[in-house]
Amino acid sequence: MDSLRLENIKLFGHCGVSAEEQLVGAQFEIDVEVFWRVENGAGHDNEFPAIDYTILYEHVRRSFQGGSYKLVENAAAVIAESILKDFEKSAEVQVHLRKRPPFEASMDHIEVRVTRQR
Repeated sequence: MDSLRLENIKLFGHCGVSAEEQLVGAQFEIDVEVFWRVENGAGHDNEFPAIDYTILYEHVRRSFQGGSYKLVENAAAVIAESILKDFEKSAEVQVHLRKRPPFEASMDHIEVRVTRQR
């Protein structure tokens, strides 16, 4: 299988359990990797086996910023499932979603990883 990876997409959104997190929002980082099977057109420099990364980026942005989530796990799952639904060439999707903890902590971020397959 081949894949396309969008790494470290930075988006502002509303995701968290506390009322403050829901109201104020935060900066998130998202990695998306979409896998597909190349059957015809492999090894040729044409658009057939490819997924357009500009369209994929906009899809991720709209999926994430179009909702308000309590759990980062749910936000990542919504992104992954919407990609499988709307990109018919996709066979598998991995989404990594990161955010800074909403409390003082000695760590960079928390991260969830979600994988969905057709």
